[in-house]
Amino acid sequence: MAQALRALCGAFGSSCRIGNSLGAKLPGPVRTESAISFSGSFVNVDFVRHGGKSHSHRRQVKINPYHILPEIPAVEKTQERLTEENAQFLQQVNADNVSPLKAPPPERKPFTYWTKRTGLICKKIGVIPQWLTNGRRIRCSVVQVIDNHVVSSSAPEEFAKQYNASRYKPKVRNVGCMVVGAESIDPTNLTDDYVKLFEPAGLQPKRKLSKFIVTPDALVQPGTALRATHFRTGDYVDVGAKTIDHGFQGVMKRWKFKGGPATHGATKFHRRPGSIGHGAHNSKVKKGKKMPGFMGGKYQMQRCLQIMRMNRTHDVMYIRGTFPGATNSWCYVFDTVARSKRPLKNPPPMPTHYPEDDVTPHSEETFVPLLFQLDKPTIEFEITEDDLKKVRTGAKTAQKSPSKAPPKAGAKVAGKS
Repeated sequence: MAQALRALCGAFGSSCRIGNSLGAKLPGPVRTESAISFSGSFVNVDFVRHGGKSHSHRRQVKINPYHILPEIPAVEKTQERLTEENAQFLQQVNADNVSPLKAPPPERKPFTYWTKRTGLICKKIGVIPQWLTNGRRIRCSVVQVIDNHVVSSSAPEEFAKQYNASRYKPKVRNVGCMVVGAESIDPTNLTDDYVKLFEPAGLQPKRKLSKFIVTPDALVQPGTALRATHFRTGDYVDVGAKTIDHGFQGVMKRWKFKGGPATHGATKFHRRPGSIGHGAHNSKVKKGKKMPGFMGGKYQMQRCLQIMRMNRTHDVMYIRGTFPGATNSWCYVFDTVARSKRPLKNPPPMPTHYPEDDVTPHSEETFVPLLFQLDKPTIEFEITEDDLKKVRTGAKTAQKSPSKAPPKAGAKVAGKS
């Protein structure tokens, strides 16, 4: 391996060097991986080992792309000893979670078909049942918006300078960028460089940072708080999250294969996939063949989900349906991209919801008209003669068994409560 690396360096001249590609750029102790770098770029050793062929299907373990380390190593924490008075003072400062805006909110612009607002960083609480007014039971995913603030905002001109040759294409699309942070944390356990990222916005350090691509008419100034009222009940949203990581799994769990027989001479073939390709003609394994491999741990987007219920006090949203992600995991909520579900007739608040814009006070809980509220009386449905005609009574087993007999006319059936 070393001879191959030296030969490669000789091919690129003296500008090629072998060493830690990220160790010199990140302050403090970080994990590094050996790589070959030349002319300002880096080449993966695994890429060279396989003759220049990349393995895109293989899961690559990468370090977190932190340009600035967020946490202080444990050794430095023990060396820095604070007095009780200083520790109490820092706790009091951290408790005052107020982000003063340096300027008034920007001018409100109308919502158009091409407008792309920022999203929210939420935590998935779980999935609970809800009932509609017609008695139908549905599943709703519960998410909570935890202390979201705008950390930085870049106009299309600035964004084009930062990512000129990236996949975002800011010059062509005329889009900007916003960095949103969620869940404030104690700055005493963080590095100074990481804390300084939040000083221009006057915010506490955040545990989670995410970048959102927005249009110029939806830019929000740094320091603005983003709450669940950024959306409204009845709006359709797209939710993205990372699927549950199951690790390396076989075909029975990964692709729901039936497997081999359990008895009758089956030896070590109970959970195997079977044949994976042709023997004589076209003797190869076709692309996309379902085989064992890593299952989950990938980012997926669930489109066109409706917000059925919202709690304004705790910033909790009840979204109809399910989406990827485990309980207590991070998820991202955006305005839907479905053309038929864009709220053009009843546009959302632009660029976000500001409390001073509320003319009338709102209730703590808001529901869509189709959702049944549990504090109301139980719904009762009366069975008529037309309903009895629709019941299938032709089967002999249904007529003989008294448990499956149709109800009598005029009977009342209680709904869910």
